[in-house]
Amino acid sequence: MFCLSPPVLWPDRRCSPQIISWKLNNVGMHPTAEQYLIFHKFGHQLDSAENKERLIKEYQDRLQSKINAKNLRRYVEAFLKRSDLSGRLESKLKVETLLVTGAKASHVHTVHTMHQNCNKQKASLLKIDDVGDVLAECPEKFAQSLQLFCKGLGVLTSLPLSGIDRQRTFSGSSTDEEARPRRQRTMSMEEYDTPNLRRFSFSSTQQTAN
Repeated sequence: MFCLSPPVLWPDRRCSPQIISWKLNNVGMHPTAEQYLIFHKFGHQLDSAENKERLIKEYQDRLQSKINAKNLRRYVEAFLKRSDLSGRLESKLKVETLLVTGAKASHVHTVHTMHQNCNKQKASLLKIDDVGDVLAECPEKFAQSLQLFCKGLGVLTSLPLSGIDRQRTFSGSSTDEEARPRRQRTMSMEEYDTPNLRRFSFSSTQQTAN
């Protein structure tokens, strides 16, 4: 989720992680750190968000009341000390991998860079349009994509696909509780794969012939 293998460059040194780490250690939570964290959280989503002020206010309140500045400094320092994994991904990545990002995420270009360096037979990229924070803005779409990815690997095959299989299990009655026409139940993919033994039974034909 928002995977970053190469280092992230910051053109504005006032918002660089190094400066933010120093201020968090010596000043505590401050507007520069809030600005950086808001952009890191929402990316370009705020450019067109109708509830922009409310989103910022709620996140600022959370930063000021629930997040420890010293712990946050340690997180920023760990972020700065990350090793560049780009050159080792193609040879070292041995498992099936799903990279997920939003098209409006703050570091979407670095996720693309990571995918370009991966073994394409092992890594898949999911980029969701018009989204900055995938888990916060479209968890249902992400859940469906993750389930399809797992089913493609042969796991979670019996788990109903979120939001889709439920539509296939409507009751067979023609109207709902408000007397509106109800969509008739259709067969699921598993039911299509189950052989219908009655089609291969000749008992009724043999009895008729006798």
